[in-house]
Amino acid sequence: MSNDGTIISARQEKGPLNKALYFDGIRSYVDVGNTSETIKTVELLVKVAGNNKLIDFDGGTNTLETSGGNVLATGWDSPTYYVDSTPTDAITNGWRHIVVTTETGISVSDLDIGRVGSTYGESTINYLRMYEDTKTQNEVNSLYKQYATLPYFVDDFADSNESVAAETEFLSNTNWVVNSGSFSIARDETNKPREKVIECVTDGILYQEPSQAFGTWEFSFNKTAGGVIQVYFMQSEVSLSSGTGYSIYLGGTETIALTERGVGTKCATTAGYYSDSTWYSLRITRRHDGEFTLYIKGGSFTDWTLVDTTGGSGTNPVTDNTTTSSKYLVIDLDSGDMVSNFKFYQGVIT
Repeated sequence: MSNDGTIISARQEKGPLNKALYFDGIRSYVDVGNTSETIKTVELLVKVAGNNKLIDFDGGTNTLETSGGNVLATGWDSPTYYVDSTPTDAITNGWRHIVVTTETGISVSDLDIGRVGSTYGESTINYLRMYEDTKTQNEVNSLYKQYATLPYFVDDFADSNESVAAETEFLSNTNWVVNSGSFSIARDETNKPREKVIECVTDGILYQEPSQAFGTWEFSFNKTAGGVIQVYFMQSEVSLSSGTGYSIYLGGTETIALTERGVGTKCATTAGYYSDSTWYSLRITRRHDGEFTLYIKGGSFTDWTLVDTTGGSGTNPVTDNTTTSSKYLVIDLDSGDMVSNFKFYQGVIT
């Protein structure tokens, strides 16, 4: 269904899927009023922290909020909850895909978003959809997949052969910030036809601020013989001598390791797992229960393949909940290393 509403004090922000609305918990909300619709399912993509009033459907009888780490549909007849497609009402902070269903229709006669009655809630809502039917588990999975498989972050590249060798400046016409070293934008054969890539000219560090701690990270790499690539896909600080987070370490002996900042290796392959001077793609997923899974594609891996840690260390998948927030994506390259195709998804792609 589609209805227009009046936005009162809520501000637009960047969300996983285009623009979102931020509600301050003080006075901002959206007044939709009477939709003349009866619904049995509500779906929303929302970022919450703590207890928050989200939606009032009819002036206070049927509402949706988060309370005590759970989604709560007050007034609904035997509601079924799904968080990130999992049948549960448990919710943690950050972006979450929420679906609530019931067999008994709810008349949406006085719709407010961002408050319940006169009580306001702090949240950021990317989208809200309501349906007249009761969605099944399979339908909820499909709704989640539509969201999960759309990239939240995609790197951009400038014209080929542009370079910069200056600290704390942008790599020309991109969003990458040069912290040290020098880099160029080149064209090379990756796992696709010739496309733009970042090539390290002198050892150094680049970073961006995607701020993602769960979901899916993908990138392509081509490591020079004997070189090292370290991709800090979750990092609290640009400085690599401090902070918290996780990284992918592509070692000089052709190993792949998942490491935790200041702690050590969580899992790793044996030496010679891949070949230098060859393009590969890596996929890292992290569920909200903290489980990391690594996949590789390229070279002899013709399709996405679970990274094998047999003979190395740890297990893949591996679970760690030490760090649950992030600010920066930081890449540390040696001269001759190349990276490309950074894509991040809020959902877990398998």
